[in-house]
Amino acid sequence: MSVEADLEVTVLPADELKPYPGNPRIGDTDAIVESIRANGFYTPLVVTSDHYIIKGNHSYAAGMELGMDEFPCVVRDYPHDTAAARRVVLADNHTSDLGKGYEIGDLLALLRVVEAEDGLYGTTFASDDLDDLIARVQEDLTTPLDFGGAVGHDPTLAEKFDRYTATGRRMIVLDYDQETYIDVTVLFGKARAAHGVESNAEAALAVMREMYG
Repeated sequence: MSVEADLEVTVLPADELKPYPGNPRIGDTDAIVESIRANGFYTPLVVTSDHYIIKGNHSYAAGMELGMDEFPCVVRDYPHDTAAARRVVLADNHTSDLGKGYEIGDLLALLRVVEAEDGLYGTTFASDDLDDLIARVQEDLTTPLDFGGAVGHDPTLAEKFDRYTATGRRMIVLDYDQETYIDVTVLFGKARAAHGVESNAEAALAVMREMYG
């Protein structure tokens, strides 16, 4: 199958552009405003031959809020009231829903680099999001064990050790400062994904076998 990539960008006046009527997507215009302020307007709108927006309605709204008087656009050769236009509106909205989320370790690593370089403004992530990601990565280090179902009970290291040894398992404790700890959890996440395993113990064993036989 051959697909022609006809993506010539044309700059059109803002007052010639029209939001797609009945666009079903509910977007976060405030987040897009933040991104445009920090990064500029870096993705063209896709519009029909009669200049209705079939991709980028919320980006257009954010740009108008910021006083933009023209927009980069890719113009398709059909009007808005056609099946082709409706398909693009639906596909553009739905494909974002079909994404499989994030590789948390990679996302956290990228956010930490950006935060250290210039802060999180313009990424649409906040410091609370970063804290939540760190907590999620840290949870990956815990192997679920049955501690009798005690509500609110946070087992001590000694209890975990006793539970492991009672089931014929053994525990290796790694001790890091907070900064290194986060780096290690990110690396564990990558190792789990690379070797198709679910636990950090399996990931560590797979990496060592790969490197040292």
